[in-house]
Amino acid sequence: MKQAAQGDDIEHIKKLTEELQNTFHALSQQMYAQGQPQPEGGPSSPHDGNAGGWRSKRISFDQNSEVAIDFEFFMYNLFMQNLKISSIIPVHACKTDGTVYRSWQATVESVTSDLLITVAPAGSSVINIKGEDYPLVHHYRAYYWFDKFYNLLEVFEPDGRLFHIYINVASPPEFKNGVMSFKDHELDVSKVLPHPAKLVDEDEFADAVVKYNYSPEFQDKMYAAAKEALDSAENWQAKPCPILEKIMITRKSHSSVLV
Repeated sequence: MKQAAQGDDIEHIKKLTEELQNTFHALSQQMYAQGQPQPEGGPSSPHDGNAGGWRSKRISFDQNSEVAIDFEFFMYNLFMQNLKISSIIPVHACKTDGTVYRSWQATVESVTSDLLITVAPAGSSVINIKGEDYPLVHHYRAYYWFDKFYNLLEVFEPDGRLFHIYINVASPPEFKNGVMSFKDHELDVSKVLPHPAKLVDEDEFADAVVKYNYSPEFQDKMYAAAKEALDSAENWQAKPCPILEKIMITRKSHSSVLV
């Protein structure tokens, strides 16, 4: 693939990139469904000493063949070319079986090899499982880590005041056909300021255990993620409201022009 990138055959590059993306998605889905760790070629943790990005990993698909997938090059193509700052991406929140129960569009605020941050202002359209539109009442900033089993929401009042930190215990984000999605495993953490963070929706998680046949090991993994999420929520240092921050920058720019 790198050889193709050095040439001028753009269509060939696109074809190879799509094949690589589909291969990675299928492999990740299979390993995730089996409760196995994701390939070591996945995004590196900021604490694992490999802040440089994705590693290459040779993966056996059967006893007679091996495919070397260069995840670093995949990461470059997927994020550096397709996920740029200010890009608008569709987001799907899914049940464990893949059913989309909520969808919306968000704007990319930041993207690194470890983390994607998106924002969505109050008034943004949110479609539920019945196809009904329930626009956001608050401003949101969302953090999606590629190596954690939860994502975090900063929720701001329309006037810009932070009032809620909410964490979904969920799969890391997945990317396919231009859509970002994650599987919500029902267990959540809620911190309504100034109150302490608490674990919520354990009843829904118990229902999901039965409905989706969560193994004891998987349940332990989700509760471990929830414990980490509780600590994160309690000590979280939120950034300024993204909408008001943008307004302030715009006003400052206009003031400079007037001067």
